[in-house]
Amino acid sequence: MVNRDMSNSGIKHFFAVAALFVAITLAFPSVAGNPHGKSFQDWRVHCNSSSGAPSVCIMLQDVVFKSSRKTALQFVIRYIEDGKTLIGDIILPLGIHLPSGVTMQIDEGQVFEIPIEICTDSRMRGCRARFSFDKALLISLKAGANANIVFQDSRQSPVAVPVSLAGVTAGLKAIK
Repeated sequence: MVNRDMSNSGIKHFFAVAALFVAITLAFPSVAGNPHGKSFQDWRVHCNSSSGAPSVCIMLQDVVFKSSRKTALQFVIRYIEDGKTLIGDIILPLGIHLPSGVTMQIDEGQVFEIPIEICTDSRMRGCRARFSFDKALLISLKAGANANIVFQDSRQSPVAVPVSLAGVTAGLKAIK
């Protein structure tokens, strides 16, 4: 996990890191004991395969607030079934202001607005904002140092979460 020294000002609904681990384990059953799981600087890669099925790999980063040890967000990157389309899932805590959506900015580049698709307290235990990578965004991701993710808490106060991009290029090669 990447620790960030940030204030959790008024955000009371962050889910625990343990709940996040359980959610990942449920979503990808063989993640916990996967010998192919590897770290690429600040990113982890996990692969899951069913008997006779090709392996499905994801790369992810959990970002936690240093002061509270609560999860700020989880950033997941993976290819969809066609093996060509790369998507990103940003999993946010329950209890955030939904209409505001999420913004992502890589370094000082363009600000991307990402709608929040769904919130659930079951397997994922959080709110998911999903987007696909076009060529320009993928180039920015690989060349960037940090992505700044911003969402609003339940009081509509902005919460900015820096996500390290160290290891992204190597991680992307591993999940291809």
